[in-house]
Amino acid sequence: MAGVVVALVGAIALLRPSGDAGPSSLRAVQTAATATGTTVCGNVSVLSWSASHGPYLLCSSGVTIPSGKTLTISGAQGTVHVIAQGSGGITVLGTLATSQTSSSAKVVFTSANASPGAWAGIATSGTSAVISLSYGTISNAVMAVNSQCFSSSCSVSLAHVDIDHTSSVAVDSTSTLTMTGGSISYPGTRDPSDGSSPPASGILAGGSVQLNSVSISNAPSSAVVLAAVANSPTASV
Repeated sequence: MAGVVVALVGAIALLRPSGDAGPSSLRAVQTAATATGTTVCGNVSVLSWSASHGPYLLCSSGVTIPSGKTLTISGAQGTVHVIAQGSGGITVLGTLATSQTSSSAKVVFTSANASPGAWAGIATSGTSAVISLSYGTISNAVMAVNSQCFSSSCSVSLAHVDIDHTSSVAVDSTSTLTMTGGSISYPGTRDPSDGSSPPASGILAGGSVQLNSVSISNAPSSAVVLAAVANSPTASV
């Protein structure tokens, strides 16, 4: 059955069980250093973030990484905190990447309001968006990662990224999705838009997906669902 490909490598630990927000139109960039960090808003112009200028405070309408641009978040100086002050998230038209991160120098994406669904999370838009994150956490989003791109130029790679307390499915991707290590805990639930698959909690994938040693816990519905998109057939694991 062509169209949906899944490769499950290593172990996926499935433990006991326990409204989407899409990209918005964002205004011009506003970046201001404050005593408590750096406020960022609109189109990102400073394309390198580090702990020395953190925490990075996302304004209520969020930020956008323009097409053709790469925002690199570096762990060279320690853990970098990115804190949503309202419902706005990070919209990726270009590339969002990490560098020099480790288990002791992570990138932490979270919200000032410590409730599931407090902010939109990280979403792609356009036909060439790339998300490549290593060693991080994403908490309290509607969806931690929402990548609705049917182009082969789009991809999502998460290595040693822990996701928790989303109000919807943790990861929704029609792009090529690779997850290595890391975990998903306390996700919400989302029905596939075509209604042909069961509700998903951990991962809803409509493209090629490779999962290697990813643990999913306290999921109220199916941990991993492969859903039909466009003319692709439905598959599930």
